[in-house]
Amino acid sequence: MPPVARPQFPPSLLPLEDAHIDLPRRGEVPVARFRAEFNRSPKPVATGFQEAWASKPQVSCDGQALFAEIAVLSLFQKEGWDGVWVDSPRHKYFDKMPTQSKGVTLDAYVGQLLARIRGAGERGKAVCWDLIVWHGRSVFFVAVREASTFEGSRSEGLRKSSLEWLEASLRSGMSPGQFIMVEWSYRKVVVGRKVGAGKKRPGQPRGPRPPVSS
Repeated sequence: MPPVARPQFPPSLLPLEDAHIDLPRRGEVPVARFRAEFNRSPKPVATGFQEAWASKPQVSCDGQALFAEIAVLSLFQKEGWDGVWVDSPRHKYFDKMPTQSKGVTLDAYVGQLLARIRGAGERGKAVCWDLIVWHGRSVFFVAVREASTFEGSRSEGLRKSSLEWLEASLRSGMSPGQFIMVEWSYRKVVVGRKVGAGKKRPGQPRGPRPPVSS
């Protein structure tokens, strides 16, 4: 039987230098870091009465208006990964925009892994990273942040509760290689300047001069 092909990381994620996250009990931990670029969404979708959802930026990905986390998740899904966005405040998991789904149930192995990590952390202090992606028993946690939030921060834009999750995960037996940070930004749109009526383009031949009246 031929070996089963493992999915690759999305090629549109551009590798950057590793982040070095300073954990209080462990010191610096190297975590792989990537960059993603999206177009602005011209028509953000209405997210109902959830204020936390309404304040989230939306990007355009494959013609859809998506939260940046869902857009990054969709990049992994295209490469054959399973995955979810972790809506921690509401204790729910989504594999698509929450306006299109009521949430999903985690794979049994992933659920057991989360329970083990929570058991290794201090009660109530550790909060899971934004995305969980997996293929079989290969599981990765992904932190998705707008690029500007990473600048000049020893915690690389992570909240204390997310640092606690990393600490608890490493204590439970996971490796730093199972954590990924994705910085996202909007693509820069270059708008061409239109040549105004009556203005000559450089190098454009001049027309014949009108006759001079005597």
